[in-house]
Amino acid sequence: MNKINPFQYLFKFIFSIFMIWCFSIVNVNAAPATLGKYPVCEPSAVVKVTCPELGKNCLLVGDNEQKEALFLYPLSSKGLESSNQSKLALDEEISDIEAISKRSARRGAKLDNNKVLIFGSYSRNSKCKIKNKRRRFLQAELSGNQLKPLSKLVKYPEKDVKLQSEILFNGLDINNNKILSVVSKAIDETENKADEARNDKTACENANAFNAEGAVAIPDNSSFKVWVGLRSPLVSLDGKNYAVLLQMANLDNYQFDGAALIDLGGRGIRELTFDNNLIWGIAGGPKDGQDNFVLWKLSAEDVKPNAILTPEIIQELPISSEGLAIVEETAYVVIDGDEPEDENRQECKTSAQFIQFTLPN
Repeated sequence: MNKINPFQYLFKFIFSIFMIWCFSIVNVNAAPATLGKYPVCEPSAVVKVTCPELGKNCLLVGDNEQKEALFLYPLSSKGLESSNQSKLALDEEISDIEAISKRSARRGAKLDNNKVLIFGSYSRNSKCKIKNKRRRFLQAELSGNQLKPLSKLVKYPEKDVKLQSEILFNGLDINNNKILSVVSKAIDETENKADEARNDKTACENANAFNAEGAVAIPDNSSFKVWVGLRSPLVSLDGKNYAVLLQMANLDNYQFDGAALIDLGGRGIRELTFDNNLIWGIAGGPKDGQDNFVLWKLSAEDVKPNAILTPEIIQELPISSEGLAIVEETAYVVIDGDEPEDENRQECKTSAQFIQFTLPN
């Protein structure tokens, strides 16, 4: 009878561990797949909803070049049915849609997956011109093949003021709050740079003016608070750069009554979502074209006015990852493509994409 060689068992054990590790890497870093078809070329926001007619989970996707519609994709046991794309008409025009959030996430209550908040980015265009249709948000409900408004479209107040912060933080004593003071200063400085950079694309990109690309409703004991995440500007405090979270004062105006800072390694916020008492997000940029996108998370209970937050960085993501939805243990990330150069050609220059993967424990 042959003797058992202990080194053989050790080798088999190490090899098994190596194969499990390799499988996990392939699972996380799977190649992106095509999402839908034209006119979805630049997906920029996503949230889990219940399909009105199918009665099962779907992903509701916003495209930053589509201002009159959002798009539905069903989920099955295998994941996202990426070729099964349907269109939901939006009665009100919102340009540069960059964030979609559940309208209500009240603790202890059953979520209504069909009520959502849809936000424009409130940013300028590539030549730093103000675009009023981007400065809007809407409460809406999925109904059939439409998104029906639940309230009036909220438009940014057009007031003759020199400082953006006078509108965003109306009535707050900014100077006696360290966090609000540095945030308002950064917003005003970059908005002034954007004013000076009009019609100059390079100068406009370097201005890094106000640009909101994430929104999330965080539950409390009786209701919820909506927080908006900024891609730019970043703020500097005690020699360190932070991204900005702004707490909305209410849902009647685009105004804020609190701010928190989050250390994302010099990146801006590209997406926010709530799941299982955690805030998950995508960080990247703040400029386009940078290959530094990551998935992060932190406890929802830590997100409070005046907090300085250090999230857990989970993993790297593909460049131009713009939207995140979590369904049970699976993350779905949508990736920005490119619109056709010729508006008469109904085909994306670069197709929209997505990845899906199991979240690590």
